[in-house]
Amino acid sequence: MHREPGLHDLTNPVTIPNHKADLTTTVRLYDYIGHSWKYPEATHDKKAALWQDHLLYMESFFYFLSQDAKVPASLREEVNQWGLPKDEFADTDTGRTSSTFVKGAG
Repeated sequence: MHREPGLHDLTNPVTIPNHKADLTTTVRLYDYIGHSWKYPEATHDKKAALWQDHLLYMESFFYFLSQDAKVPASLREEVNQWGLPKDEFADTDTGRTSSTFVKGAG
């Protein structure tokens, strides 16, 4: 039996108050494979560059899912129901946090 993929197949939106979700609990998506391990030992400038690279990686992933014709229409429609919070991170004027979270090994 075939079914179209959904957003839950790619990430695990954890529901939080005010009709929002936390997507950062999904290692498959946020691990930034091949780059995240550089962060703990990086200089301040390199950390800033890694942050920007990671942001581009994440935004590009969701843009692809929401726009590319090769992505099933049902998944594109589902992704396009999501967006950045308009009532958070007002200091950045982007709806995004200005910091990143790095898990330590061990």
